[in-house]
Amino acid sequence: MDSARFAALADAFGGALRRWPKAERVSAWLFAVRHPNCARRMLKAAGLIDRFLGESAAPVYNPALADRIERIFAGRNFRPTPDARPLRRWLGAGLAMAAATGAVAGFAITPLAIRSAPAFDTADPVADATTALGEPNELGEI
Repeated sequence: MDSARFAALADAFGGALRRWPKAERVSAWLFAVRHPNCARRMLKAAGLIDRFLGESAAPVYNPALADRIERIFAGRNFRPTPDARPLRRWLGAGLAMAAATGAVAGFAITPLAIRSAPAFDTADPVADATTALGEPNELGEI
């Protein structure tokens, strides 16, 4: 087991190894023995979340609230009305035209950007980068 897997299990199952899947417990324990500081840090963070969740109040079912919500939404039809369908078609067409316009503009600008890119004579990428950035290299040259 590596630290990424251990961290994923700690995030998923908490800071107590007894709640981890049985198939993972032995390898997690061996990881904790080999890397005690790393494992302790991960389990401590997961334990803080466990403690926070344990101290928070459980949600209480309120039948009066449930009845009120059901009465509010009873009989409502959430399907789009026929009047909204043409609007959706025009909206889709507008989005498609905007995307096409962006693609055409991108294809038109690309050759200009390629022609205006600086040409480098060296095969050294560090030298090319320092020249492009205008920063001096280790010899103080720009």
